[in-house]
Parts: sequence; structure tokens; C-alpha cells
Amino acid sequence: AGGDIRAGTRVLPAGRRLGGADVGMLAAIGRSRVMVRPKPRVAIVSTGNELVDVDAPLAPGKIRDSNSFMLTAMARETGSLPHRSPIVPDESRALADAFMGALTNADLLVTSGGVSAGRHDLVKEVLAQLGDVQFRKVGIQPGMPQAFGFVNPEGPHAIPCFALPGNPVSAFVSFEIFVRPALRRMQGRADLNRPRVSAVLEEPVSSPPHKVSFLRVKLRRDGPQWLARTTGPQGSQLLHSAVAADGLAEVPVERTQLQAGETVVVHLLVAPT
Repeated sequence: AGGDIRAGTRVLPAGRRLGGADVGMLAAIGRSRVMVRPKPRVAIVSTGNELVDVDAPLAPGKIRDSNSFMLTAMARETGSLPHRSPIVPDESRALADAFMGALTNADLLVTSGGVSAGRHDLVKEVLAQLGDVQFRKVGIQPGMPQAFGFVNPEGPHAIPCFALPGNPVSAFVSFEIFVRPALRRMQGRADLNRPRVSAVLEEPVSSPPHKVSFLRVKLRRDGPQWLARTTGPQGSQLLHSAVAADGLAEVPVERTQLQAGETVVVHLLVAPT
């Protein structure tokens, strides 16, 4: 290795995910062992009396559980080890059992559903009974009704819990903004956030007052700059708006309207072409 790098040179920084070349370099300098972070174990729990399994027939008033599959895939993409639990009904005892069960095999708990203000929305109440709730809503759109806290904070193995909304796009955006950086931090990663680019809006967009909005957008190149256009209707139940998106365009909290030609920051979900 002496002809490759100088003695005393830092070969690999902390927080780097090791690839094939990295492992080869470690072998070349005689390092058979290095300190690494374990992959976080993530329990994924969907809640709601209205949910049925993906293969089950749909009865009136029922919807298929898409969130647990989506969140499991998103957690796996971060390099974590997700475990998808069975659907949990809107019952305090069932929720408590599911949350406490996560203590034995998870480092982080992610739930979806049951965080709004309805009489069946019990997740925050149960989380408060089992531990503590650090916040109960956030000023973003979509995704305002969510919570974060700890299960069993006084016990030997307290775990953090992100309680995400039940609407699929709200859960998707909330995972991207809050859960993904947390999982990367747990892995010791230095790069916590998605890459960002500046883009010029091709159409006017609106945002509710006092909230930061994350709009699903497609990007296209026009010479030296990126142009952004929404993927269509932005309702929090319309998951196709996320499927078709290259990124999330951030509308600042102080703005309720942006005009075509104004610049926005876009959090890249995929590499645009």
C-alpha cells in the first residue's frame, strides 16, 4: 500500500458506508478488523380497524394496508433491518402489546395511523402511557398529525417511536423528512439527508398558512438549470403523486403562493434524467 497512499494519511472517514474498494483498501493496509455500527432493527406497525391485508378481499369501508409495505421498503433502503408486524386494531391493549413487543427485537419503532383527533386515534395516548411524547404534531404539509416519543424510557431498553400519519403520502413524506435521517444517524452515517438541487417552477403552486409544504415534483433539465412541475393533484391519499416524483419541492413556511419562475429547493428522491 506504500505506493498507493502516504503513511499517516486518513484512508477512510468515520460515517462512510463501506463498499468493495473500501474493504480492499483495508485489506491492503493490513486492517482485518474495524469498528462499525450495527444495522438498526426497525419494527413497522400499521394500525387501524379499516385495514386489511394486501391479499384480502375489500369489503365496504375497508382499505388495503399499503403503508407497512411502503415503510418496510423505505427502511430497508436506508440500510436498516425492518420487520413488518401484523395489522394492529384501534384498541388500546392491542396497541400497547404491539409497542411493548417491539422492545425485544427493535431499536426503533415506526407506526402509521391513529394519530389524528378522532375517537379511534389512540396511538399518541398509548405512547404517552408507555413512555413519553416529545411532540404531537409538526408544521408540515402533508404530515402534520404525527408524534415522536420513547417507549419504556425508564427501562433497560428504551426505544424511540415515530408515530406517522395514516394517509400514505403523509407517511411517505414524514419518513423521508424525519425517520430516514434518524436511521442514518443510528448507523453513524455522515450524510443524513437526501441531495438537494435548486429548480425553477414551471407552474404556480400554493401552500397552507404556517406550514412548510413538500410538493411531489418531476424535474427536467433546461440548459444549466432544473425545471420543476408537480406530479398532479397533491392530496395526501394520492400515492401515485409520490410514485411519479423525482423529488420533494420545499415551500417555505412564510409563503402561501409561489409563482411560475420562482426558485425552490428540491430534495431528490431519485437521480433525475
